[in-house]
Amino acid sequence: MQSLLEHMDAPARSLAEADRVLVTNGALHISTTNRWKFSFTGNNGEFRTRFYNWLPSIIKESYVFLHLHYQPSLANYSERPAVHWFSYPDLCKLGREAGFAKFYSWIDLVDEDSPIVAKSNLRRLLLNKVRYNPWLRSLALTQAGGSIFMLKRPE
Repeated sequence: MQSLLEHMDAPARSLAEADRVLVTNGALHISTTNRWKFSFTGNNGEFRTRFYNWLPSIIKESYVFLHLHYQPSLANYSERPAVHWFSYPDLCKLGREAGFAKFYSWIDLVDEDSPIVAKSNLRRLLLNKVRYNPWLRSLALTQAGGSIFMLKRPE
């Protein structure tokens, strides 16, 4: 699923359906909006309201209402704007509730021998620090936590 979950009426039901149709030990990749992604300009890729993704839910819902009823330009004339904004732990929680067992980010899956990492000792060092330090991992996932791989729980 790429950039769909944030537009769905019931993301939890959608993930439950994905879990239902996957084979045992099957994997689901989700790429979605990242609730905590920071942009110095406030751009969020969906709403023309700066720092929209950082706003409390009640304010976001008010912008959605304004967009749908009075100002369609607020979300670039989208008929179904993103109404859900997820963080990496939000996605893990939804996945667990849907029946998925294990969760991986790009931090877990990037190979140290991949060209982008291998050509720089600094990148290799940073990857290992981020991969094995919960505090640094959390910090990295605030900016790059919109993509997750979920593995179906064995039956």
